[in-house]
Amino acid sequence: MDVLSIIDTMRTVSATDAKQRLAALLDAAQREPILIRRQNRDVAVIISAEEYERIRKINLAELKRTMDRIRAQAKAHGMTEEILADILNLLQLRDLRSFVAENRELAGQRGLKEADVPRLISETREGRSRR
Repeated sequence: MDVLSIIDTMRTVSATDAKQRLAALLDAAQREPILIRRQNRDVAVIISAEEYERIRKINLAELKRTMDRIRAQAKAHGMTEEILADILNLLQLRDLRSFVAENRELAGQRGLKEADVPRLISETREGRSRR
């Protein structure tokens, strides 16, 4: 049975009903997922802690497989931990530049000016080259 079929047959209650009958819904969720709708939109699903843990383990296993695959591909193309750290640092500096540009007032309160960003980038690059 695919996920869409499960959602189509899932027990559904309105948010108002869920609020009024929470204890009963928590009991029912031990046996089956309960979909909560508000204003004709799906807003939440109540599931048992056991089902949540089962889904979490499946998701973690899938994430690990994906990460292992990406790690192998990156290694095959010459990616190292040092290169990755450099890339992450550059991305953080790019984010800092965007933050300063988009939030001049807040950046100013924190003592950052757009003119400081090239210096910060240069200092970071110099620090990396000394490693």
